[in-house]
Amino acid sequence: MNQDVAISFLAYFKKLKDPRIERCKRYTLAEILLLVLCAVICGCDSFRGMVHYGHYKLELLRRFLPYSNGIPGKRETYRLVQIKT
Repeated sequence: MNQDVAISFLAYFKKLKDPRIERCKRYTLAEILLLVLCAVICGCDSFRGMVHYGHYKLELLRRFLPYSNGIPGKRETYRLVQIKT
């Protein structure tokens, strides 16, 4: 992924309002959205596939964000996508 493009997306993600309850935020909004974006671009069509992609490409994703709690599970990813749509 081109570094400049990734930084542009991350800057946009920071402007989005996180609809989740504060105590339920184990992963940042940007971490989940970057995972979903990269996974979908690479052909993942399920939340399970996104999680598998994230585990496989964790080192790549960590070049842009810390992912200090690892990769969000399919439930966390699904809930956020459901809230945002």
